[in-house]
Amino acid sequence: MLCIIKAKEYVRTFGTREFMKKDGTGNHDVLYALRKYVSQYYIYIHDKELGLCYLKISSYLPFASEFYFNGHNYLKQQFDLIGKGYKMEANSFTEIEDIDLLKNLVGELKGQDILERITHWMDIFFRFDKGNRSTLSKLL
Repeated sequence: MLCIIKAKEYVRTFGTREFMKKDGTGNHDVLYALRKYVSQYYIYIHDKELGLCYLKISSYLPFASEFYFNGHNYLKQQFDLIGKGYKMEANSFTEIEDIDLLKNLVGELKGQDILERITHWMDIFFRFDKGNRSTLSKLL
């Protein structure tokens, strides 16, 4: 893990509002959709297989999360592990020593592999006990 950044973003979420009858009786809460600024947590990770990634977690209902990784960072990571040469400018490869290796790496990357890495990081930051409790990791 490299860092955690907290940001406020304008998102679709849910809230409750208390309603009463005109005579002041029968108050009850109603859940409704709204848009408002809420805290979002960006956890930046240097994954051993995917390279630089982040996990974004919303702090409000419906607690949306997003995992992002850049395919170029993944390829760069793999080239470094294998020891093949390349040159990059910004987010683009300008030279690649072994173009066949590039094609193989792109063809071999499967969604299941990415899902396994997401699960790995989610298991580090969140613990679930019998499906009814969640405890926050000390890392957060």
